[in-house]
Amino acid sequence: MSRLLPLLGRNLRRGKRNLVFSSIGILVGTGMFTFFVGLGQGIRENVLNRLYPVNQVEVEPRSVSFMGIQSRAGDDLVIDADLLDRVARLPGVQGVYPKQRSKFQARLWGGADLFGQVLHLEGFFDGLAGSLVRDELRANEGIDRRRVREKYRKVYPCAFDADCRAGEDCLPGPSGAEGDKTCHEREYWRTFDDPGDHAWCTADGQCLAGRICRDAACVQPCDDGHPCGDGLSCLAGTCEPPCDRDAACAPGQACVQGACQRLACRLPDQDSQFGPLPDARGRLVGDADRPCPPDTYCATRSVKSRDGFCEEPLPVLLNPFILSIYNGTAAVALNLPRINGVDLVLGLRFRILYGNSFFVRDAAPEQQVVKQCVVTGFSTKALEMGVTMPLGAVQRINARLKGSAAAGEYNSVIVETRGNEDIPAVVQRLQQLGFELNDKSEAAQKAGNMLFILTVLFGFISVVVLGIAAIHITHTFLMIVMQRRREIGILRSVGATRGHVRLLFLAESVLVGLFGAVLGNGLVLGLAAAADALAQRYFAGLPFVPEHFFAFPPQVFGLSVALGVVFSVLGALLPANRAAGLDPTTALRAD
Repeated sequence: MSRLLPLLGRNLRRGKRNLVFSSIGILVGTGMFTFFVGLGQGIRENVLNRLYPVNQVEVEPRSVSFMGIQSRAGDDLVIDADLLDRVARLPGVQGVYPKQRSKFQARLWGGADLFGQVLHLEGFFDGLAGSLVRDELRANEGIDRRRVREKYRKVYPCAFDADCRAGEDCLPGPSGAEGDKTCHEREYWRTFDDPGDHAWCTADGQCLAGRICRDAACVQPCDDGHPCGDGLSCLAGTCEPPCDRDAACAPGQACVQGACQRLACRLPDQDSQFGPLPDARGRLVGDADRPCPPDTYCATRSVKSRDGFCEEPLPVLLNPFILSIYNGTAAVALNLPRINGVDLVLGLRFRILYGNSFFVRDAAPEQQVVKQCVVTGFSTKALEMGVTMPLGAVQRINARLKGSAAAGEYNSVIVETRGNEDIPAVVQRLQQLGFELNDKSEAAQKAGNMLFILTVLFGFISVVVLGIAAIHITHTFLMIVMQRRREIGILRSVGATRGHVRLLFLAESVLVGLFGAVLGNGLVLGLAAAADALAQRYFAGLPFVPEHFFAFPPQVFGLSVALGVVFSVLGALLPANRAAGLDPTTALRAD
């Protein structure tokens, strides 16, 4: 064997041209295989899974279509707390996140600072839990890159947000300890949480379950037999957040007798709710020289009132689809500036008017309410043509305008499983309960299946190319066997066995396969990097274009190289056997 290695090296140096031409087919076949597998995996991970992770599906009550009109298949399936509890107990289910849409008309307006003029739109909105989208919002805001930059600037210790400068928040340090907090640039992804409000009411039927209407506000009652829990304190028969100073309370609240209470305020007039944002801060009752605290406004009971309480704007999410529609259609048609980056929209404040519409009859003025909102992030789970709020905020306004029963029923639910392998069984059990996949989840499943089929198809084409390459290698090596007949005869005459001759040619084919596969994979990596760079350059105006369209698991390279070697050996097997079967006497007499 040791004597064959120098001979192998000499043959390869002498037949470099044959080596290169023989490996071209292997290069193309293995490159195609790696390219399409990497592209399919990249689209699945960086595009499809951003719409819905592989372990999440959104379901809604089954519906039927009659004469082109969709309607519920029956009135027996109501998504309420009891049904959600049943879903949560299904085998394989890890989390249940209900969604609730607005059940009344609304319109919104704002954006003068960004668009140069106030835009007016019909207001569609829904609500979901912030815990469902927190990781997505963090990634979309680029927090990890920002944290790297902040390592090189001076930080200031703090205990509460009020201790920091405008535009900064008091965030925990690396240790996570309560005393290890410093001021950092505002991170909007953290703010998508229900800030609460003064839930106005006239009867218990306008309050959420477990709350009563007391002094025109929905409150959670408490006494010795009904403790508050959830870190709340019982103050005068009502559950309130505990505190020891004003800074410990949320914006728009003050510490009164050990509990956080909302600050009462008054607007100059009713029309101030529709005027410039600074006018909507109003003045504190009992201290007319002070407006509501920064980042809050005076939220009144209705458009017919000028008295209210200081509140934070409602955090809302937008769907990236809205930016695409705006940049592609609205900006051109209305001569508005394009928005090339989500950072421009984060922090944008606008107003929403509940009970008012461009299309249907308005509610009574006493039921119309103005709220301020602020954009805190983008999510693919947000409403495509509208805004998404924290679930609690939507439930409270639905209860006030449509009753507590409307606030207790949900429109759909996102079900999270322990792993993607649990999805088929969980979906089957959900269908038995009367659910069906909503359009987005169904489209995501179809897209995933189509992507898998295309990947398999192009993988098969790659194997066909490798088969053709193997045939080419067969012809090449047969020609080499004819050229080396005398050499083969000499080897056999000096003691080389048939196995030695066969091994010599098969070893050359292994090197051909390795050379072609390694070179093909290297070229694919270069093409993938170039494609990603071009996408970032020419698609920079589109929201959330992934940084990488390709994902190459390490095993795909190993499989690609193995395929190249296997097909190269298969192609050389017949010539190697023919070379091993040559009669030494006949081979030596060859010209």
